[in-house]
Parts: sequence; C-alpha cells; structure tokens
Amino acid sequence: VPAAIFMADDFLLLAKGWSLWNIQRNVPPNALEIKVTAYQWYFEFDYGNGVTDTDLMVPVGKPVVLRMTSADVIHSFGLNEYRLKEDIMPGRITHIWFYPDKPLESKVVCVEFCGNSHSEMFSTVKAVPPADFEAWLAKNRKKTANLPAAADVASAEPAQTRQ
Repeated sequence: VPAAIFMADDFLLLAKGWSLWNIQRNVPPNALEIKVTAYQWYFEFDYGNGVTDTDLMVPVGKPVVLRMTSADVIHSFGLNEYRLKEDIMPGRITHIWFYPDKPLESKVVCVEFCGNSHSEMFSTVKAVPPADFEAWLAKNRKKTANLPAAADVASAEPAQTRQ
C-alpha cells in the first residue's frame, strides 16, 4: 500500500509537470518576438529594425517570446521573477516565452557556468506599460536610423594601397 501511494503521487506529479511543459512550449500567436544572443559575458536583445540593447524591455499585457542562441559557449537564461529558465547553446535556437502582467523591474541571469566573469552576466528586465514600450522602441529606431550603414562607412574610408 505505501508503495502504491508513493507511485500514485509520482504519476500525479509527472502528469502535472507534463501539462505545464506543454503550456510553456506553445507560444501564443500574438507574442512579441525578441532575438537573444548570449556572449561571454552579456546578453544582447534584438528587437528588429536595427534596435538592440543589453537590457530587456517588454510591454505589460503582451506575451513575449525570446528566440535565443549563443555566440560562444553554453549559457542558461534565467528569468527568476517569472520562474523560467532555458539553456542557450551555440548553433541551436531555443525559445522561452512569458507574460509580463504588471510593471516590474527584475534581472535575468546566466545560470550555467560560462567562464571567469559568469557571476557578472546579468541584465535588467523592465516590464513597462505598452505606451512607454512603443516610445522607447521609436526613440531607439531613430537612433539607429541616424547611424551610417556599414557599407557607407567602408566606402568613405580611404583605400590603402600596397607597396
């Protein structure tokens, strides 16, 4: 009888865990997608249209999916406030999604030892009202629009000749 009770409890926990895993793997269709690249020893967040930052800014009330990869070694993306963690590996794209339901400032940390400065690998996560997020995005788009394109910079440099 005790073994049956113990096994029943394990099966219940397995079923609960499986259902939570399925929920976490199904990204809502209207989610904001942000690309994350992990480097030794920082995260870079790419919002598209040339907008990148080392801090994560997200709108409240909209699901956010992070498509993640690593440029160097294995990292692990830990959103402690949202109780989420996902490994980030070179050559592979992993994802995690979350729903910021209130304005909040928290941290994302690397929870996989990735080298000497691993303990300094963290970024700020800011969940802000949608209007503030759109204003921030527009401001950063303007900044990147004013920068010269890489091709323009290369053509403006004087050509060096070999002697």
